[in-house]
Amino acid sequence: MTIISDVLAIDIITLIGCIATLIAFGQLRHSHPATVYIIFHILVVTLRLFTLQNGSYPLFGGPRWNWFYQQMTYEEIARAALYADLVLFIMTVTWVGVSLNDLRRNGPLPSSTFDCRVTLNVKYIWRVTLFVLPVGVIALFFLARLPGFADIGNLSTQRDFELSGWVLITQTWAGTILVALIYWYGFRWWLVIPICFYLFILTYQGYHRFRVLIPILLMLQIYLDRRNRHWPSLTLVLLALTAALLFAPLKTIGRMLQEGAPINEIWDESIVIINNVLEGEDGSSQLLDQFAAYVALTNEAGTLNHGRSYIALIALPLPRAWWPEKPSVNDFLYQISRPERPVGPAGMTPLFLGEIYTNFGIIGFLIIPILFAYFAGRVYFTAYRHNFFSLRRFIYLIIACNLIQVYRDGLTSLIFFVVVHMMPMMFIVGAHVFNAERRSARFGILTQSPIPPLIQEIHAQKGRDK
Repeated sequence: MTIISDVLAIDIITLIGCIATLIAFGQLRHSHPATVYIIFHILVVTLRLFTLQNGSYPLFGGPRWNWFYQQMTYEEIARAALYADLVLFIMTVTWVGVSLNDLRRNGPLPSSTFDCRVTLNVKYIWRVTLFVLPVGVIALFFLARLPGFADIGNLSTQRDFELSGWVLITQTWAGTILVALIYWYGFRWWLVIPICFYLFILTYQGYHRFRVLIPILLMLQIYLDRRNRHWPSLTLVLLALTAALLFAPLKTIGRMLQEGAPINEIWDESIVIINNVLEGEDGSSQLLDQFAAYVALTNEAGTLNHGRSYIALIALPLPRAWWPEKPSVNDFLYQISRPERPVGPAGMTPLFLGEIYTNFGIIGFLIIPILFAYFAGRVYFTAYRHNFFSLRRFIYLIIACNLIQVYRDGLTSLIFFVVVHMMPMMFIVGAHVFNAERRSARFGILTQSPIPPLIQEIHAQKGRDK
């Protein structure tokens, strides 16, 4: 246990140093990739080390697992935490370098990015909406479980093996396009009411919690950017923490709602799950252990995946029903799993860090984080030097709201979550990029577009102030 205490001290020193450096030189705000990564590191590494120090069982240990399974050792977890600290340091240095270079070339980020140089076009948003929204509503009705319609939503659960993921993903289209409309019009009642109903329906499903999390994160970022705020208020922070706590029991809440459980039982069960998370006894609080397991299993296997998980993305567009044996991005994770440490069959995530290690080993920690942090930082600064209603800012916020999933599940999630799960947003981007009228004005050059309501309000207020 002493080794955990020592590593925790190293982690806290590294974390404080990186945070202080980024605040001083990183030009941070809520949607900066470093901000998201710091939050991710605290939740996955720092808090997990705290719970282990306080007596939590390592993965595959304790009463949840029987004698057959091989408990993760404290040394293995400590090694994984040190790897995580190394990557945090490397990415911090890279982000600071990108920030200082941008500052030298372009000066500080503008304090306000609302003017009449609008490059999003509302007519393209509405054209996509008129196609996507009906499809999404129909998909929700026939593929999702709905309160009071017990026989209708079973199609997706009874026939998952027959239905392509491309069909099932249409359940999210209605909510995604509503968020796109919120981006343009703001939080109008005629958009807020249906998006709340949509989020309730997804909660009711009892699975795929990210489908609830990602729209909420994107709306939070839209809210802050529309008000030109770098950071959320204390009230928003408390609401975000409450939502984070509720995220853990979300699957259970959905299943109990389907079973008609009374509210007090749902509440009691949710409190039990939240306590397990805070004490480090829930799977969602053992992500560091899972990363450590993949590192240990990769070392035992004596081989690396050499980037095959990224190459497998080429086969992503083909439905598995057409190609049952098509390669998967996580095939290697199943190959290195052992019965006493069944990380692959149990669906445990290797994290962004584990994906790098299983593909490229320790050398990957010295290369991939630098490349990712560099390009993510460049995209961030480019986006925030453009108008809120520019295509670049729109694209960046789509990426930013998914970064927590990328850090959790790996770089392949950039495709899964940004392109696939946010497909209606990609339709809007494609309508702008490939439309013949805009080819000469691609990504940020002045075009003719209606002035959004927010800019109208700002300029009207300026006129009144004068």
